[in-house]
Formats: sequence, structure tokens, C-alpha cells
Amino acid sequence: ITFLMSQNYSPSISTNGLVLSFDGNQGYGGGYNSVRKPTSVPDCVLWLDADDEETVIHSSNAISSWLDKSGSGYKATQSTASYKPNYNSTGYLGKGIVEFDGTNDFLTANTSGWTFGANDGMVMFMVCRQRAFNNTGAGFFFGATSNTATQNYMGVGDSGGNSMDFRMYGNSASGAETQNYYQDTAGYHLHTGAWNKNSSGEAGSASVFAFLDGFRGGTNATSIYTSNFSTTSDAIIGKSGGGTYSKIYIAEIIIYNRALTQKERQSVEFYLSHKWDLDQNVYYDSTYLTRWPREFTGNATNSSGSLGVSQRSPGINA
Repeated sequence: ITFLMSQNYSPSISTNGLVLSFDGNQGYGGGYNSVRKPTSVPDCVLWLDADDEETVIHSSNAISSWLDKSGSGYKATQSTASYKPNYNSTGYLGKGIVEFDGTNDFLTANTSGWTFGANDGMVMFMVCRQRAFNNTGAGFFFGATSNTATQNYMGVGDSGGNSMDFRMYGNSASGAETQNYYQDTAGYHLHTGAWNKNSSGEAGSASVFAFLDGFRGGTNATSIYTSNFSTTSDAIIGKSGGGTYSKIYIAEIIIYNRALTQKERQSVEFYLSHKWDLDQNVYYDSTYLTRWPREFTGNATNSSGSLGVSQRSPGINA
């Protein structure tokens, strides 16, 4: 345990790669800078962390299993040698990543029977580098349902421009999706997708919406699936439900089987943005006043700067 001081912050404590302030406020009151392990937010049902090499089972970097840290007991596996993704233990900033080649690599998670909607929706987070924008839908596929084989996923899109798409049709052949358009194939980004089944979630209404590095991008409140649904097949990583593949490097995936509050979503994004050194836009309070945190001497502080300022989540560094 290391105690830290900065000219801007009260004393803080560092443990397991996170730096946490003692006063828990610092201009981001009400829990927005409460940085916690993902499992401290209730209803985490899948947590795949490529930087935790103990959870990545491989032989000469060919991955056979990626173990879930949520406590749900899932694992993503591949038994066919030529389909195994590559593990790069220092692939990004000295941290481990899982590399899918876009040709035939994929993992299958033993999640068939997942039921979504009982807790008003779900939220997914994925830190990744999209190496190529092709093969629509390939990324993370939640699994088929009785009425649709391919339509619940977070994955690459190339219709109308390069994008990361989040689609939640539930148990229907049509429904709601949203896109965040971007062109970057060189950098890592934090993608957040949320399905609110009703007015109980962050959006305040039934909707599907997505964030790119904390920026709220696509939002869709039309044709929202508003019932519970269950998957009838396993989830797939690196491959779409339609059988296409994605050239994608994945650092971390976290899924909650519940509609999170804004504070909960941001606490997970804080954890991911500083762990993987990602710029992160921060919305503060229900008025959606935008704050622009900025780094000084390795510790975050507040800034009212413009978009030209690098955005950093407050309270921690990893």
C-alpha cells in the first residue's frame, strides 16, 4: 500500500493498481468518482480481463480458455487449434490483450440460457482496438433467441460508415440499435452499450444507447424490446451470429444484467479508462453539465477546459 499526495488532492491510497482519494469528493460529489472493482456494482454477470494472465489459459499464446472473474463461473473457450485467438501479455501499455485475426479466430462462452430484462435492462462495456471495419456484427454476440439468430450484439459496423454498433432486438427479428461512428484502427477505445427496458434505467425511458469513451453517441427510443428474453445458444467473441469474423484486439469485457444508474456506469468507466489509459468524457450530475478533468503530474484534477483538453476520469490512475 502506497500513500500519495499531490498539490490538487487530499491524501490517497494506492492498492492493486488503483489510486483512491480519501475525501471521496473533489468536485465530483455524489459517487461519480467512486472507483471500485467491477464486481462491487451489483449484477455483474461476466468479467473478462485480458490483463489478468491467470484467467487466460494458453499454450504458446494460443488461447484455449478465458475465465470469467464475475463469480458467475463462465468461461470462453476454443478447442480447435486453428481457431484459437492469440494472447499478447504486453500488447498494450505492457498489459495483456486477446488478439482475434478476423479470419477464423473466436471464443465461445457457456452462457446459453442467459435471461435479460428481469432487472430493467442490461449494460455492456468493452475496451478494444478495432483493427479493421468489416464483417458487420462481429465482436461480442450475446447468443441466439428462439425468434432471432443474430440480432443481439456489440460489434463492428460498416453500413453508412465505420462504427461500433450496439443492437438489442431481444426475442425479435427487428428492433432497436445504435451506432458510434469513428475511424480509428490504431487506438484503444471504451465502448458502452445499454438497453433500458423501461423508465427505470439511466435514460429514463425504454431505449437503447451507447457511449464512446464516455461520449453519449447513438440513442434509439424506437421499437425497443420491452420484455424479458433468454438466449438459446452460447455467446461468441470475435465472431458474429451470422458467421463473420472481426479483426479486433480485446482488453476487457464487463456485462451487467441490470439497467445501471449513471453513477454506476461512470464508476465502471472510471475503472476502465484509467486502467487502460483512455480519454474519458465525464457527465456531472443530473443536469448533464460537462466536466473536463485533466491530468497533472500523474494525478487527476478538475479543469473547465474545452474539447482540446485531454479528458480524464477523476480520482484514480492505473
